[in-house]
Amino acid sequence: YVSGVGFKGETIRDRQMADNLLWLIKNKYSARKIIVWAANNHVGKKAVNNDLNNEFIIKPMGEVFTSLSSPSISIYSIGFTSLQGKAGRFGEKHYTVPKFKTNSFESWVSEKKIDYGFIDFKNLSNRNEAFFMMGEMYHRYANADWATIFDGVFYIKDMYPCDELR
Repeated sequence: YVSGVGFKGETIRDRQMADNLLWLIKNKYSARKIIVWAANNHVGKKAVNNDLNNEFIIKPMGEVFTSLSSPSISIYSIGFTSLQGKAGRFGEKHYTVPKFKTNSFESWVSEKKIDYGFIDFKNLSNRNEAFFMMGEMYHRYANADWATIFDGVFYIKDMYPCDELR
């Protein structure tokens, strides 16, 4: 949501991010591997939380980029999730990550007592199966087919925000 322009502004922003990324790949870093680090809601290959009336359909950068790029460009989209901790942007108040939902991705991983992990979704037999995961901005849970949104997920048990250095 972009202040003053709503969800339409968010779609315009992500479209511009995709255009910029395509330009960088074609003109500045052609024939090189690059890593793009952005928030989950930008790198997903499709949107998670579209308006039910389809009035404000947000297409994330990852979705737009995938549709613009040629088959010769290989894309691997990674999401991030955490079990617990604190989060927040610079200059904003930090908040506690919501408690994990029972029968969510985070609860399944926490049962294994793992502090850090990476799960590759590419080889799942049913990538369209929906499950709960905290993969959205501001750590909201959503029931989505996450394996079609991200190719893999990096799990961090204890999340904490960056502190400003003075």
